[in-house]
Amino acid sequence: MQRDVTPFAGRTPAEELVRVFTDDRERLRRVVMVRLDAGLRGRVDVDDVLQEAFLAASTRLKHFRPERCAVMFVWVRMVVMQTIVDLARRHLGARKRGGGREVALTEVVDDQGSSFRLLQEMCARVTSPTRAAARAEDSTRLIASIAGMSDTDREILLLRHFEELSNGEVAEVLGLQKAAATNRYLRAMTRLHDVLGNPDGPRHG
Repeated sequence: MQRDVTPFAGRTPAEELVRVFTDDRERLRRVVMVRLDAGLRGRVDVDDVLQEAFLAASTRLKHFRPERCAVMFVWVRMVVMQTIVDLARRHLGARKRGGGREVALTEVVDDQGSSFRLLQEMCARVTSPTRAAARAEDSTRLIASIAGMSDTDREILLLRHFEELSNGEVAEVLGLQKAAATNRYLRAMTRLHDVLGNPDGPRHG
């Protein structure tokens, strides 16, 4: 039977998988650091997550289909995300929020705190020392702006600014056309800039 070789610059899928975990390791580490549940951070190490993800990806490699996912990094990221979910189930179980507990506005943004980390990063970038007195007000306004975004727009900001994915990778992760991903990103950034008066424009590319 003829061997199916996907053209990753002449590499086989197995060789490309090794390359991603080697050359793109820091990018994968960012994925883990952004997405890892706070309750897991004291229990599992980032590199342990990646090691488990590599083993899982190696096992599932026979299911990789380049016609469905043209970029191996995007597929590997999906495996890393599933590994994080599996670890959360293993270590934390079906942990549920107690009924009647007061929920802070930051938790309304999302349960994992990813959007709140986005908030903190954005505030740090646009708030100078001379604006320190206004920082709390900025945070409140920014949290409201992020909370008012769609899940997809918040996810695009996380993917671009924290995981540092390219626009093409974001589009593939979210199943969007590149133009649509670009437009949604620009609209989301414009919204944040309008809230905070950030002089720097959104990134392209």
